[in-house]
Amino acid sequence: MRTNWKTYVSPSLVSVVVVLWCALWLVGFAMPPRTVVLTVDGTEREVRTTARSAAGILQETGILLGGHDRVTMVRDAATGAERITVVRGVPVTVTDGTTSRDMVIPAYTVGEAAAQLGYDLTKYTTLQADDEPLMAGMTITMALCTKDTVDVVEEVPFVTQIQPNNRMRMGEERLVTAGRNGERKVTYERIWVDGKELRRHVVAVADITPPVTEVREAGTRSVVTTSRGDIRFTKVMEMEATAYHPMDGDGRGITASGIPATYGVVAVDPDVIPLGTRVFIPGYGEAIAADTGGAIQGARIDLCMEDYDEAFEFGRRMTEVYILN
Repeated sequence: MRTNWKTYVSPSLVSVVVVLWCALWLVGFAMPPRTVVLTVDGTEREVRTTARSAAGILQETGILLGGHDRVTMVRDAATGAERITVVRGVPVTVTDGTTSRDMVIPAYTVGEAAAQLGYDLTKYTTLQADDEPLMAGMTITMALCTKDTVDVVEEVPFVTQIQPNNRMRMGEERLVTAGRNGERKVTYERIWVDGKELRRHVVAVADITPPVTEVREAGTRSVVTTSRGDIRFTKVMEMEATAYHPMDGDGRGITASGIPATYGVVAVDPDVIPLGTRVFIPGYGEAIAADTGGAIQGARIDLCMEDYDEAFEFGRRMTEVYILN
């Protein structure tokens, strides 16, 4: 007995189904554009595209392919981002000592090319470094090799962490925790050709003793307190200080910069403190570097005093010298 479908399906329902199918068909051909990361000739860029396949995207962006070019299209499982990579074929000569052949290989490096040559890489290796860029016209030389592994204990340098301390003057440092190098065991695979080690690469790393981070505090306070209040400085130096009288030297009392020698004028080595620099010396006060002296070289400073007794009493001492703004 034949079933009359009209008895069970109304014409209006059929119309709805047809409309929905058409809508889904149109949506499939009107997908919104998406961003794809395109890498061609080592240059990466993002493109907006509505094409679904790698071939369609390359055609849409005007990328022409050669017969030996390699195209890969992958999707990041975590982010869903799509990436298309085009690796151009490079004409090279491959020789193994007995045969030589010209080939076009889509690869960036000699190591990538070697993986495509068909040699058993447990028995053969390239004489060039694996990371050497593949260049048109180059010769890739394959050679029989042997391989082994060796363990080497290596030192792991510690790192230094600087912590700012606004209670210390700028330029001061204090050791909080001494750094200590660590050790690790590195397993290398060695490749030998004709009894000589050609190269090695890391296959495993195991920590033995972790390094200890060195921690230092560095002063950030950039003001020095004087009788006139806080004065901002840019640098503080530890210097050997002496004193002199204005009439010392040639007796004229004129400094190297041409101004009269008086209290508040100091002699310096211009290679250390340029003439004209304002300074502050605890126990002496503010001064200007305006004079020089044959004995004032390096980290030395000579302070002008008002009389000989003051100069004699000051003597020779170490002092901090603040370079003012």
